[in-house]
Formats: sequence, structure tokens, C-alpha cells
Amino acid sequence: MSNSVQRFIKRKKTLQMAKDRHGLSLVVDKSLIDGFMAPKVDFQAIKQIEENFDKKYEFEVNTDVPDHEVKELLGIIETEYDDQKFNNLLSACKNDVLSALVGPFGLGSLVAMGDKNGGNVDTINNAREGVYATDKEKQLYESRGDYDSSKYHGHKDYIGTNRQDSEQQKNGTLNDAYTDNKISSRDKRDLDHTISSKEIHDDPGRVLAEKNGADAANTQTNLNSTERTINRAKGSKTTEEFIEYLERTKPERKNKIQELSNKSNLTVKEQKELKKLKALDSVDENKIREKDEQARKSYNSDLNKEYYLSKKFAINVAKTGVKEGAKMGLQQAMGLVFCEFFQATFDEAKDVYHHGFKAGSENDSFFHVLKKRFLRIASRIATRWKDVFKAFGAGFISGFLSNLVTVVINMFVRTGKRMVRIIREGFFSLLKAVKMLCFPPKGMTFAQAAHESSKLIATGLMVVGGIALEQHIDNLIKASPMIEPFADIITTVIVGALTGLATTFIVYGIDKLDLFKVNDKEKHEYVMGKMEANLNNLFKKGEFLVEELSFSYV
Repeated sequence: MSNSVQRFIKRKKTLQMAKDRHGLSLVVDKSLIDGFMAPKVDFQAIKQIEENFDKKYEFEVNTDVPDHEVKELLGIIETEYDDQKFNNLLSACKNDVLSALVGPFGLGSLVAMGDKNGGNVDTINNAREGVYATDKEKQLYESRGDYDSSKYHGHKDYIGTNRQDSEQQKNGTLNDAYTDNKISSRDKRDLDHTISSKEIHDDPGRVLAEKNGADAANTQTNLNSTERTINRAKGSKTTEEFIEYLERTKPERKNKIQELSNKSNLTVKEQKELKKLKALDSVDENKIREKDEQARKSYNSDLNKEYYLSKKFAINVAKTGVKEGAKMGLQQAMGLVFCEFFQATFDEAKDVYHHGFKAGSENDSFFHVLKKRFLRIASRIATRWKDVFKAFGAGFISGFLSNLVTVVINMFVRTGKRMVRIIREGFFSLLKAVKMLCFPPKGMTFAQAAHESSKLIATGLMVVGGIALEQHIDNLIKASPMIEPFADIITTVIVGALTGLATTFIVYGIDKLDLFKVNDKEKHEYVMGKMEANLNNLFKKGEFLVEELSFSYV
């Protein structure tokens, strides 16, 4: 049996006991009683007092409450809950707009000034596109030196492989790598670099990895024997360029082969020409592409291992990670400080509006009052120092990891400056959502954590969308010569405000959608809490009445 029920039963018994007793039973001095009994008693007045007392203290308890009254009461409480949520929405709207103006589109824009196309760490993919994060690596490539064919064709691995293929050619067991035809001992053969040695020498990725060109070119997969005619025609072309050349010259070559084949007597020169044309015509595109794919796969794999597992790369990632972490940490910490400063300033301005500038200190000078108000603002900010350090720590971790993610992406696809910023801001929101889901605050259920995480992810998406929209709005504003000098400030305000508003309404929509049924539970708990509070107030009034009756009646 609950405490509320027990209290109710106790009150019923006390009230019933009080009701069953009539008249006043005061314990007083006997002389007072004698004095009271001596005069003539007005029984009519006493009866009137009792009737008035019974009217004042109604002891009947009616538990039969109509449904419409219950629904009306619940409706009033639920309306209070909805009003409270709406007021929270307005407050969140102000905070979100302010945070967006100060955070990703305020301080974030300043932080983004140091961003580079392709990120902060040099990658093989970016170097091949001519995009360098550091001038040092760019200068290293430009000073690579001229191509020297003798270094590549005089390499020990080239000589050794060529000797082995010569033995196979003599024995009649050597096939052409690009036609799959048998190379006879009388045929003129060359050992071809499938990825040409000049291409490897001029490859920015190789220079970045600091890989010796001759070593990289003379690997087993990149050395393939073919007829001299094919090798000389291929030259320093890439495989795709060579195939395109063969396709382009195919009609002319076919006509020439047909013309020479129809002749009954060919000169020695014509015989050599016909043999060369037939050799080129016999190149199997699938075969040469297969050899090229094998060679490039092995070549790129060696470069990736050489560079991405190098000490140089690890140090660069660590240095830039710490730098990006510090930038993001500073952005979050300063963002919190500035937001708190503006909030406190708004509150002081509101106080000035309602109570006047001096607010009870009429004798103080203007500057003294101004100093006191600024000290209050500073004191309010100072109380958030733990939150500032937490914000810096969260920002540092996010910045470090987002830099790592940017590096990984740039291994495959070059990112632009704006994409670097999107990764940084988006990763921060994702990290907060994961933290909320995996390490929810004490007392928060998993469903509540998932609900809050979904709002954090939505907030991150809004910021990412705002960054993507920023460039278009900036271009529109800069199209007007009159406001072009203020384009950056105007863009920050517009995009920050739009992002803040969109974030608020998206979060409100998520609350309304309530995928995890968190708000229904919160509303139920609010209603029950309100009912419990009302009952407690009634119980307190009842207890007061019971105590009064217990004191007055025996």
C-alpha cells in the first residue's frame, strides 16, 4: 500500500472521529468553567456556531470525478508542457543562431583560412595531380633531374632479366608478352618497361616516396619481352596512349598490309615493312592492358608501402594532426567563451531595460556601474572554465581525427579547401553523437541517448549544408560592387543565421517525430509529476486541517 493511500486512510479516520464528536471539549481552568456556566447560556447562538462550523468544514469526500473534468485537467497540464517546449525552442533558436555565428561560420571561417586544397599532408594521389601541401616536396620534385635512359637500361635487374629471356628465346620457349606469339631465335626482341622508365622517372608519386627510379622501373612485373617493332612503336607512351595510337593508325595499316600482301614480288625493304605492320596488328589489347594493370598494381603498392609506412609521413601526420587539433580545440573553446559573453551581455542589457542602468545603485557613477556589470559578465564566464577545457579537449580530438580522415581520403581523391572544412565540422558533430550514444550522461537511458545523438547528427548535417551553401551566397553578394567589401561578414551572418534557424527547426522536428518515443515518456512523467505535486499540496492542506481538528477536538 502506497504512502499516499495510507495518509488518505489516516485522514479519513481522523475526520470521521472529529465529525462523530459534537460540541467543544476544551480542557480549561475550573474557575473559567464556573464563570462560563454562571451567566445564562444562549443555546441558539451555540447551535448557530455549530451549523456554521459544519458548513465551513465539509468532511464528505467525493471520489466520483466526471471524465470531462479529468480530460480538462490533463489538457491544461499537457498545454503547460507544450508551452514549456515552445519556450525552450525559442531559447534554443537564439542559442543555435548565436553558436552558428560564433562557431563554424565565425571562428570556423578564420580557422579555415589555413586550409589547403588536398589537406595538410602530401599524398601520392595529390602529388600526381600537381597539388602539394608543402613547398619542400614541390621543390624536391622540380629538382629531380633529367631523365637518363642509361641508368634504367643499365640496371642490374634489367640486365639479368634480359639475359634470362635471351636464353628462353634461343630455346624457343619465349612468348611475346603483348601478342602471346612465339618469339623465334631469329626475331629481334626488346625487353620493354611496360610502365615506361621515363614515366616512372617523372612520376611525382615516386619522387614523394623518395623511391629510386631505376629500382622502381626494373621489377619483374614491369619488364616484358616483345618484338622490337612493337617496343619501338610504343616508346615512352603509356599503355592507353599506345592502344589509342594503334586504333588511330589501324585503317591505314590494314590497307598497307593488304596492298603489300597482294604483291607477288616484294623487295627486302617491303618485306621488313610488312613484317613490322603485321607485328603491330597482332598486338592484343587485352594482353597489353593485363600486363600494364599488373605492373601498375605492383608499382603503386610498392610506392604506397614505401611512403605511407615511412617515418616522414608519420611525422607529418602527427604534426598536422596536433596543429589541426589545436585549431579546432581553440575554435570550440573560444566559441563557448564568446557565446557565454554574448549571452551574459544580452542578459545585462535586458536587466538595464527592465530596471534601469544603475539597478538600485543610484549613487554610483556611470563608469562604476559599467565596471560592475562587466565584472559580472567576466565572473559568469569564469564559472565556465571547466566547460571551456572540455570544449578544447573535444575539439582537439575531433580536429586530430578529422585531419587523419582527410589524409586517408586524399590518398584516393583530392579534397578541396571547403571539403577539408566540411570534414572537420562534420566529424566534430559525428564525434559528439558517438560520445553521447556510447557514454551517455548519468541517468540517461539508451533511447534518450539515441534521441539526442540523432539531433547532434542533424545539427552536423545542417552545418555541412551551410558550408556548402556559403560559397554560392558569397558569390551572389560579391556580384554587387557596393557591398562586395563586406561580403565575408554578410555571408557569415546570413549563412550562420540560416543554419542556426534550420538547426533549431530540424531538431524540433526530430522531437515531434520522436522515433525513440522519448518525448511521450517525458510528457507522461511531466503530467504525473504535476498531478503528484497537486496531490501533495492537497495532502498538506488536509494534514493542516487534521492537525487543527486534532488540537481542537478531544
